[in-house]
Amino acid sequence: MKYDKVQLNKSNRFLIIGFSTVLFLLVVVAINSLVYLYGLNKDLETIVSVNNVKTDLLLTMKDAMRLRQLSIRDMMLSEDQFDIEQAWYEHREAASVFMVARDRLTELGMPEDEEIIYNTMLERTKKGGAVQMEMVRIILDEENREDIDKIISQALDSQIQAFDEMEKLITLQKTNANHTLNTAKKNYQVVTISTLILGIFALFTGTIVTTFVLRQNKIQMQLIKDYQEHLEDQVKIRTHELTTINEELEKFNYSLAHDLRTPLRAIVSFSQIILSDSKDKLGKEDISNINRITKAGKKMALLLDDISLLQKISRKKIKPEKVDLTEISKDIVNELKHNDNMKHDIEFISENNLIVETDKALIKLLLQQLISNAWKFTRGVSNAKIQLGQLKPDSQNIYYIKDNGIGFNMEHSKKLFSPFEQINISEDLSSTGIGLAIVERAIKKHRGRVWAESEPGKGATFYFELNASTL
Repeated sequence: MKYDKVQLNKSNRFLIIGFSTVLFLLVVVAINSLVYLYGLNKDLETIVSVNNVKTDLLLTMKDAMRLRQLSIRDMMLSEDQFDIEQAWYEHREAASVFMVARDRLTELGMPEDEEIIYNTMLERTKKGGAVQMEMVRIILDEENREDIDKIISQALDSQIQAFDEMEKLITLQKTNANHTLNTAKKNYQVVTISTLILGIFALFTGTIVTTFVLRQNKIQMQLIKDYQEHLEDQVKIRTHELTTINEELEKFNYSLAHDLRTPLRAIVSFSQIILSDSKDKLGKEDISNINRITKAGKKMALLLDDISLLQKISRKKIKPEKVDLTEISKDIVNELKHNDNMKHDIEFISENNLIVETDKALIKLLLQQLISNAWKFTRGVSNAKIQLGQLKPDSQNIYYIKDNGIGFNMEHSKKLFSPFEQINISEDLSSTGIGLAIVERAIKKHRGRVWAESEPGKGATFYFELNASTL
């Protein structure tokens, strides 16, 4: 079976939609239940709290009414003026408590059926209060107390009727509270049942989705297995192709290293023989042409060496060890001075103890190319200098080779490290165009990077980074 990316994407969409649906249903059930139960709980708390306050206020009013009645009794039974005034004070205090509780209860409000009984109760207490005040007036004015006996029955009747209405109101409040609680229980049952139904629906949906997921997962795993087999076949094909290409490259490199060198040596050798044996017979133009042939042949031989070296770097395995860049660079400079027929006068400056963990052969090759490059492009420069150093303190793995040579235009920096590219073309400063490509290839083997900064007439600086941790 061929790998079907569209089918996999379709399966993934189904999985996401299915799980999202189940999750959404569960979230809706949870939120709906929590919100409703929270609101129901707050309503119940409010109702219970208000009913408790109402009951407390009614009991306070009832106690105040009893205290007023008792204070009047004390006033009637006492002959001492001081005791009468004390009882009168208690009567006023009880009346004050009664009125405060009454006003507070009125502010709270109540259902219509409770309000009817409450108003009736207030009328009875008002009527009883008026009778009590008449009794108090008679006592305080020291009138004939027989008049009190005539109205005391009226006060008692009003008090009893007020107490009856108060009991009715308390009973009604309890009834209403019980009704509210029963309604809350029914609503709670509705929420529980609806939550259960939604939960079962979510579970049913989840079961369907899970079944579908397992089925799609099985299909997907089979597709992945088939695709892996397809990839393995493709890898085998590509591996065979790469092996064939590598074998052809090996043959080509062998031809570069051996087959092409023989005719090149023959061209150079015979050109030199002709020039040596027939120099007196040849004209200036002929001699110039033969010299150009010889020089081109030698350059071609160097180019073959560099191409072969570039290929060897690509195949080389890195063997990390601790290497002193300073010592290697000094050896390279001494070798260049020894082989320089033009006796190039140049000063080499280097930081000491530049120790790195790297492949010694590769780093030596890299330094040879960069220092040789700087050596070549500082010819003819007075007080020529080449400097090796390390960027500090933040970039501990970045080093540089700096010279004060002829430099180059940064517009050409993009092709600087490409094979066969030359940005300075002249008879005296010609090159194979492979040297910096060798540098770039060696740096890539270190998982690093290389770049340059320059300005015409002000020298050039080549930076290279060595990532020892990736070796």
